[in-house]
Amino acid sequence: MLRKITSLLTCILLVFFVLPGRAQETVGLHLSNFLPATTVQLNPALAVDARTRVDIHLIGAATFFRNNHSYLAKGNPSLREMLGGDAEITVGENLDPGDRKAYVDASVDGPGFALVKGRSAFVLSTRARSTAFAKGVPYELARFIQNDFDFAEQQDQEYAIENMKVSALGWAEVGLTFGHMIKVTSEEHVNAAITVKRLFGFGTSGMQIDNGSFEVSSGDLILNNFGGGYSFGAQDAFRPNGWAADFGLIYRKVIDGRDDYVPFSKQSSCQKSRYRYELGISLLDVGGLTFNNNAATVQHSNASGVWEDFQDFDPSDLDEIQAEIAEQFESDQNSYKREEFAKVSLPTALSVQFDYDFDKGLHLGSVLQQNLRGPNPNSLRRANLLAIVPRYERTFFEFALPMTVYEYERVLMGAALRLYVFTIGSDDLMAAVTGDELYGSDVYFSVRIPLYNTSACKPGARLSKKTKIAPCWGQ
Repeated sequence: MLRKITSLLTCILLVFFVLPGRAQETVGLHLSNFLPATTVQLNPALAVDARTRVDIHLIGAATFFRNNHSYLAKGNPSLREMLGGDAEITVGENLDPGDRKAYVDASVDGPGFALVKGRSAFVLSTRARSTAFAKGVPYELARFIQNDFDFAEQQDQEYAIENMKVSALGWAEVGLTFGHMIKVTSEEHVNAAITVKRLFGFGTSGMQIDNGSFEVSSGDLILNNFGGGYSFGAQDAFRPNGWAADFGLIYRKVIDGRDDYVPFSKQSSCQKSRYRYELGISLLDVGGLTFNNNAATVQHSNASGVWEDFQDFDPSDLDEIQAEIAEQFESDQNSYKREEFAKVSLPTALSVQFDYDFDKGLHLGSVLQQNLRGPNPNSLRRANLLAIVPRYERTFFEFALPMTVYEYERVLMGAALRLYVFTIGSDDLMAAVTGDELYGSDVYFSVRIPLYNTSACKPGARLSKKTKIAPCWGQ
């Protein structure tokens, strides 16, 4: 089993530490007033009273990767040379002692639809996601993973492991958002919304080591006094096996408002509301999945074992991995508890947003995101971050320069652009631009079809004689 665990762990961490790889942390345009089908990912209430009446989302993708051990070294070939396939990439490693951590989040956003109807908003979204994280990985284990387990410098030495967690999940989701303006006055608006998501899990794996030690000697892996557990799960078919929800609330201090305001209506003279500032709070990814087929959850206490020639093990599927683990580790000499299912919680987080409108399209926003990972050892973890986002937005154009303090440790600089139907951006461009050591990568894009006004509020439409107020389009 020892052998099995290490093989799986190696596969997961190789993705983290060797491959440059972003995710749902696209803060660059998530405060936009013109992207309701996108902003619901940060706070579902942001879709209410959006400046785009209908937002038809066609396709989008995002990938985020960051770790604190492996990096693309300075002096690597250019992007053009890398794409040509002839370039040799140099991957360096951080040699400062200390535990290692990594976070990967990737998504493909499928067809979606957002509609502002009266004081309500409706959003339908589809998405495939893959998230993984590792924390508490010993420095020596990270070096083994990067340099292979025959790394002579670390052979025949015992290394401690404490509070190490690794978890990964792939799934698809279909979400339905409903939001409403629950308070409308001439001075303030309060909007609330909920997104309910049906989940379709593809597969999951996780490991938690509370305590123990390991040693590599002559091709064998020795694990001593292991306390913790591991889990696996995989779906044979595309079927639902979980639920989740997002909750959001927005407060807006309104400029020149009116008590009878209704978005995109002749009743409101076709005027769109404007705020001096807005404050939002949201609870994201509350829920999880249960794998009942091809699944197991195993807990151990003070287990030990020797995995002989463990590097020769080459599994072809999850069943092989589980069988090897059972043979190696689930024996009479070790105390363990096995259950034939695997539960995993989504990467729950609390998010707080603020946006100030300086007039003429200039905004200054901020996003605080705090991980709320639950007690379930297989719970996924979202990255902590604090972002400051200056941006300029108009109807057909938007540009943002997000500055993010990732995990409250590392400062990232990015840029994002919306040009009518197309959006593209990255929250981490600084290392790529300056040629510094690159510990991660981040990029996102989307293609959409926006409709900004109702037919009654398009240029040339007549307003009620009672209003006698010229319409303002695209403000």
